[in-house]
Parts: sequence; C-alpha cells; structure tokens
Amino acid sequence: MTVLLLATGMVVGCSNEDSDEDLISSVAYLEPEFTYKDFDAVTQAQDIEETTNGTWLITKVNGLIHLIIFYTEGTDSIPLPASPKTTEDFFKEFLPLTADNQMVFVENDYRGDPHYKQYYKGVPVEQGWWHISFLDGIMQSSYGKFIPIEELDANPSINMATAKKIVENYIKDIVDGEDKNFYLTIMSFPEYGKWKPRLVYVYKHQKWEEGELVYVDAQTGRLLYHSKYIGGGGPY
Repeated sequence: MTVLLLATGMVVGCSNEDSDEDLISSVAYLEPEFTYKDFDAVTQAQDIEETTNGTWLITKVNGLIHLIIFYTEGTDSIPLPASPKTTEDFFKEFLPLTADNQMVFVENDYRGDPHYKQYYKGVPVEQGWWHISFLDGIMQSSYGKFIPIEELDANPSINMATAKKIVENYIKDIVDGEDKNFYLTIMSFPEYGKWKPRLVYVYKHQKWEEGELVYVDAQTGRLLYHSKYIGGGGPY
C-alpha cells in the first residue's frame, strides 16, 4: 500500500492494483507503436559486408557477424586446422561477449553440433542465437545472430499479470491457460533507421500454421507490435 499526502492534509491509500488498472486504462486505446513496414524498412536498408584473410570468410550485416567459414585458400570446403579449437575459443575471438551478454548452450543437433541462445542479464534475447558446425572435430563454419546490448534495464516495471490484461484488452480473444506462450524477452525494434533492444513481454499463440503475436513494453506497458500470421510469424 502506497500512502499519498494531499494538500488538504488528508491521507489517501493507493493500492498497487489501482496503479495497475490506471496503467491498463491509459494504454487501452493506443494502437501498436510499430507495424511490419517499420521493421521492413530497416531490414531492407541493411548493409552486407564480406571480409577474408585467407583463413576465414566473414559475412557481416550492419557490422554484426552473421556467418564465418573457415577454409584453406582456394578450397572453400576444406577447413584449416588453424580454426578455433573450441566454441569457447571462437566466442572469445569473434563475438564481443561480456559478463551480462552471454551465449548459453541449448543442445546439440543430430550431427552433434552445438546450438546456443543469447541471454542478457539472464533474460533471453529474442533474435540472439548461434550455431557452430564441426567436421571430424575441426570447426568448419559458424553462423547466427548476436545482438550487442549495453546498459539495458532487464528488470520489468510491470508484472506479467498486468501485461496479460493489456493484451486481453486489445485482442479480446486471448487463449486462456497457455502461460508457456507468454514470456519476458529482449527484442530489437526500429529507431531512427537502426535496431534498439527493448525489454518486452510476448504473447504468442499458434495453431497449425496460423498464429498471433503481441509485444508489450515491459517498462511502460505500451503495446508495441501486433500481427496475425500464417507460417513462421514475427516481424522479421
């Protein structure tokens, strides 16, 4: 219970529930801040660059590494023994990981190659992942998406229950009892032609090929993005 002292000298109690309801009411009539076109405009403007030193070929998108192939010069299919020996060596050399920004092992695929998921201060990063391929124990290629994040507040100001009410008010027909489809994550949104990471709650419901996706800002409660889709879903 928060106590407010008014100018009249009266003491008025203001519960957290009241604050939540005020927030929900304040965002109830706002349309989503972003549309698919906003995401597409930034995606279409991406700068793709390839560099090589005879040992590896690196493909960067907007300055971020997306693909690395280790090879013998003139023979793309034969990796050099000089490629990183372990995934730890690879991450140390090529990705700017920090104590807050980490790639966490998820699983090995059917070939035994490792797959990683990016986390920032313990929160999963929606587009952040990495896969490394080995051939006879030698690293052959590595690809994925690493999102540089600095000084992002990873502690939500609103709780999941409040975020759910905001989504319910907007789409009306939210599927009850599917908590696994409602989660906290970090997602990059367009800002002045570039990507800016934001802490968000995601509502995601999919049945067969049809689905619905909603992002809510975990700090302000603002509805950020909504779409109904067929196929993979997601703005990009």
